Amino acid sequence: MKNLFISSILVTIWTFSLNAQTTLRNATTGHIRTFQYELLVEAPIFECNILGHQLDSTVQVAPKGAIFSKIAVGSDNIIIRFWLWKGDADKRNKLNYADSTKTTWKYFLLSTDEFNLKAIPRQTKKSSFVLGATSTPFRMRHSPFDFSPSLSFGTSFGVKVPLSNYQPISINFVGGLHITHVTIDSFDTQGAVRDIGGDSEPAISPVLGVVLEFHKVQVGFYLGWDFISSEDKNNWIYQGKTWFSLGIGTSIFNSSSTANLGGTGKEGQ
Repeated sequence: MKNLFISSILVTIWTFSLNAQTTLRNATTGHIRTFQYELLVEAPIFECNILGHQLDSTVQVAPKGAIFSKIAVGSDNIIIRFWLWKGDADKRNKLNYADSTKTTWKYFLLSTDEFNLKAIPRQTKKSSFVLGATSTPFRMRHSPFDFSPSLSFGTSFGVKVPLSNYQPISINFVGGLHITHVTIDSFDTQGAVRDIGGDSEPAISPVLGVVLEFHKVQVGFYLGWDFISSEDKNNWIYQGKTWFSLGIGTSIFNSSSTANLGGTGKEGQ
């Protein structure tokens, strides 16, 4: 049983390590491209058009805490566009719009040196849909208590909620369906089955879970319910009863949204 339990843990970690694919990965290098940033301190900027042609020589000041999207990268400068200042009309008119109808965006040149020194990547905290292959290495049951290395596999889906704008920390609320095998013996059928060694029966398990994620390391807490369909289902004392499991791994889920990587929309600051 010890070897089976260790094997279950290893297979679980392997299953959890399916690498996440995102729509903002560089196809050549595999690196994630980030478009959203925030200034830690003030920085000098110059107004330009979307192609990076400077429109005048007046130095303007990008304020501390300004959130912006990186539009393009040149040899010495980066073209940026500021997000809306929803509660500050002066900054909105000065740094967001180039016309009175508020339909044309303003763009600015920020030097590469200033960008590297003063800007940090910033993630949004918008929720997104997640989908992934998961497994659980064991089950803890109650009434009566039982601990068994029952390995199950399945697909889970749910909602990913980022917890920070600056660190890849999130919580995932997921549900899914797993397939496993359970042992039916005299203990868990209250003597209805005489076989002490037990028989293996296939079971289907609805699962609910909460997965905490930091960078690519994920810890999942799961609740599930096993159901067998054989004639022993009426004698098996754990039929439909709640079990608990824990999983640790990396990159369990794929996200369908690019919001957590830094969007380029009209969000405010």
